[in-house]
Amino acid sequence: MRQKQYKQPPRKRQRKPRRKRKNGLAGFFLSVIVITVIVFGSSMFFKVSYIEVEGESKCSRQDIIDASGISIGDFLLYINKGIASSSIRSNQSYADTIKIRAILPNRVVIHITECEPVAFIRHGGEYWIADKGGKLLEPVPDKPKLPEITGLTLRVPLTGTAMEVGNEDSYKTEHILDFITLLSNRGISAETVEYNSTQGLTFTFLGRFKVIVGMPNNLDDKLDYLNVYLDKLEPNAAGTIYLPDDGGKEGRFIPS
Repeated sequence: MRQKQYKQPPRKRQRKPRRKRKNGLAGFFLSVIVITVIVFGSSMFFKVSYIEVEGESKCSRQDIIDASGISIGDFLLYINKGIASSSIRSNQSYADTIKIRAILPNRVVIHITECEPVAFIRHGGEYWIADKGGKLLEPVPDKPKLPEITGLTLRVPLTGTAMEVGNEDSYKTEHILDFITLLSNRGISAETVEYNSTQGLTFTFLGRFKVIVGMPNNLDDKLDYLNVYLDKLEPNAAGTIYLPDDGGKEGRFIPS
């Protein structure tokens, strides 16, 4: 009997490994070269040559630049806008919103929106100006043409910090400032504004009237009623106007 002969299957050709190492090294060195060029190029060409300040009034241009810490010759791409903005705000009390733009190839623009003075409060022999948020902007020696906050006593005032009063009166500050803003929006130039425990919000205006507003709610409706009263009074009338409250108490006028 013949023995069966088995053929061995053909061996598969082994593929030669691709030469990845050289390609990988080439890519690595190329990346290093590109990064080096970018860093070196930015260091050489993107240097600050111009610093512009927009929107300043109370704050001087040079003071803002000095406070920002940004200098001519700084690398434009390395400027920390957050730190610069915080530094300006802490050094310039009137600075409210700050926007810093780095414009290629060599320019920095600092845009300032200033705080708006809305009232003042006395402390010692000084008049401290405050914005609508209660931030103390600066002390001035002469009485400013702004509503005066009365009935509150300032603790140690510091420029650029929040208005601090006694703990028992701290809640009154926000109500007073909001009310002053409302009066201003309605074209009412108050002379003094106070919030006391017996009468609530009160204010004086036109040199002839004291208005008892009461609790700080439904203020728009109460001020509408004030206009009705003023239309009925004689041109030279003077006295105290009691606005109606939520308890059903009607308004009244008591001449002085």
